[in-house]
Amino acid sequence: MNDFTVFLHLLQDKDRFDDHYSGFQKIVGDLERFLASYLHVIFCRKMKTQQGLDIVTR
Repeated sequence: MNDFTVFLHLLQDKDRFDDHYSGFQKIVGDLERFLASYLHVIFCRKMKTQQGLDIVTR
C-alpha cells in the first residue's frame, strides 16, 4: 500500500468514527431530554422533601 492508500483508509475510519459518535451524541441528548421531562413532571407534584430525596436516590 502506498501513502495515499493509507491516507484514504484513515479518512474512511475517521468518517466511520464521526458517524457513530454523532449517533451516540444524539442518543445521549435524547436521553437527557427524556430524563429532564420525567424529573420535571415528578417534581411538579406537591411532595415532602423526603419523598423527593427518595426519588433522586433510587
